[in-house]
Order: sequence, then C-alpha cells, then structure tokens
Amino acid sequence: MKLLINNNRVDWESSKSHYFFNPRHPESHNLKKLAKQLPCFKSHIYLFTSNYGKICLLSKQAFLESAQAVNKHLQVKEKDVWLIGLPLFHVAGLSILARQFCAGFSVIKSSNSWNPKSFKKELSEKKVSLCSLVPSQLYDLTAQKIRSPKSLRALIIGGDSLSPFLYRQARELGWPVLISYGLTETSSQIACSPLSSLNKQSYPKMGLLNHALVKNKPARVKSACLLTAYFDVEKKQLIPALDSKGFFKLPDRTLFKNRQLVFLGRREEEIKILGERVDFKKLSFLLEKLAQNLKKEVYLLAVPDRRRGKKLVLITNGFDFLKIFLLVKKFNQKVLPFEKIQAIYSVSRIKKSHLTKFRQKKALQQLAFDTEDEKS
Repeated sequence: MKLLINNNRVDWESSKSHYFFNPRHPESHNLKKLAKQLPCFKSHIYLFTSNYGKICLLSKQAFLESAQAVNKHLQVKEKDVWLIGLPLFHVAGLSILARQFCAGFSVIKSSNSWNPKSFKKELSEKKVSLCSLVPSQLYDLTAQKIRSPKSLRALIIGGDSLSPFLYRQARELGWPVLISYGLTETSSQIACSPLSSLNKQSYPKMGLLNHALVKNKPARVKSACLLTAYFDVEKKQLIPALDSKGFFKLPDRTLFKNRQLVFLGRREEEIKILGERVDFKKLSFLLEKLAQNLKKEVYLLAVPDRRRGKKLVLITNGFDFLKIFLLVKKFNQKVLPFEKIQAIYSVSRIKKSHLTKFRQKKALQQLAFDTEDEKS
C-alpha cells in the first residue's frame, strides 16, 4: 500500500491511508523518505507527535467517532461555517475535516499567516460560526483588544493550558471561548467546556465527551477514538500504545472527577527547587497577568541548577531593561523565596512549535541547556 503524503483530500470511507508531516520541518526531505519504511495499515492516518519522535497510527474510524462526539457536544449544524486556522498536518486541523464529513457544514481554510487583525476580518467577512485556536493566539487577540464578531458562536481553545486571567479578558471582549483538552493519540479532544458555560463569565469546567471511559491513578482513557499503535522513528518499529485492557495513559498531569477533566499541568512543569515542589503552571499564569501590557513576549523557564535542582528564569524576545526589570521585581514580590526569577535571557526570536506553542524543551535548547532529561 502506498501512503498518500500530505494530501488533504481525505476520503473518509476509502481504504487509502494518509501520512502527514510539517512540510517546513528542517528534516522534511527525510520525513518524506520515511514513508517507505512505515508499516501498512489500511484506512489510517499517520500523524507525528509534537517532538517528532513517534508517529501515531490512527484509523479513519477513530477520527469519525471523535468527530461525531465533538459535533454533538458543540451542537453543530449544516449551516455552520468553520474556519480552519490550524495546520492540517496536525490533529487539531485535520479533525475538522472529519467533523465536516459527518455534519456537512462549510469549511474555510484560512489563507493568511497568523495575524490577529486579519483573523478578525476573515471571521467577519465569511460569517464564521466556529473556529479553533491555541492560547497564544487568543493572547494576541486580547493584547490588541480585538473584539469577537457576532457571527462566531464558539471559539475552541486547546493545545495548552489557558489561564483564568486570559479567559476573563477574552470573554470581556466577547470571544465565546470553550476550553478543551485533547491529544493526537485521541484523534482530537476528549473533554471540552459546555456551550452553557458561555452564559456566565466564570472559568468553566471541562466535561468528558461521551466516547471516553476514564480511570485515575494513573489517569488513563479508553475510547473508540484512540490510536492503533505508535511507530518509533528512531528504532523503526511499531510499539504498543495501550495497556492490556485497552487504556491509554495520559502524558499530562490530569484528574477525572464526576465526568470532568481537571488539567493539572504538563509533566515538564512538575518541578522541585531546593527540594520544594513548585506549581509551575500557577507561576506561569502569574507572569502572564503581570506582563499583560508588555509588547514583547515573556515566558517562565525552569533550567537545570546543580545546587537548587532547578531555577526559574525569564526568557523574552526583546530587552527593554527597565520594563523587564520592574516585571521581575513585581513577580518576585508575589512569590516564595525559592520561586523567584533568578536570571533574564533575551533572544531575538523565541522558538516555538508549529502551533506557536511555547515549549520548555525548545527554549532550553535555544539557550544551550542540557535537555537530555526534559520531556517535550
């Protein structure tokens, strides 16, 4: 069987299989050659994990099961218009095509590179009712005080945690934000806040979609939407992804309670400084709130330290000494002594994933820190 490479015309009912990767990836030539070494599974979608170390083999049926559950949750109708602003080589973009197949709504692929003002204009002109973004894009919209068009009835935010502060800012500007949690391995989201949450301003809870059976300790999920297997790129072999009972262990720190998912943070955010456990997610949200008026990007980063284990530093894409110094001073006044920012790093451009997501590993590599033990 020959894999169709980066072909967006997916026939969801055929036995043909598709292989997707970022065409701008520095190793794109080798990724294309890799197609010849992949195992042949009929009617499957082959998608890379975020660090490109593994490929998820997902059946088209898994995508369609997920699509039907999401469509039901969002009360999708044929008259809806969904703007795809995320790449189709990523599950967040490709899953929208599966939802379109199931519900018959109109899909518009954004023709512009990310620009908040252009995005708002496109939503308005094309009367878009549904769209998905990542938190960094929502941050850009709120930073420029851009209001939501009236046609938009739901803006699904996934790909990373969303701070309550940013959520409130977006809602005040009229953005109908729904927060979601999903993975490539689950063919898109497994939990999302309900449409009814838009009737109030408080930070919403994420309810599990009807396809997910879950357990705690460790947090794991069983579903018809799960991947078939992984392909290890380095070892060039298939590896199992599910346990003997068909459950997939979630890579993030999560908790299930009363059919709701509580996102506690990524594994990479679980750190200790001087033996003290640090809530990295909470500190990152604090920095985001304090930096709301800065025009430059700032992120918190945990770097290796021989004495402390880890230490917190700030990375920014511009160095206005006075403003950054005052920001760090404010931050350090609000945290415990071992949680204080110890250094500032300025770079011309902060490297991110293809979804414009900030990742600890990429930033550590950019600053030439040892990342052997870091997770992406």
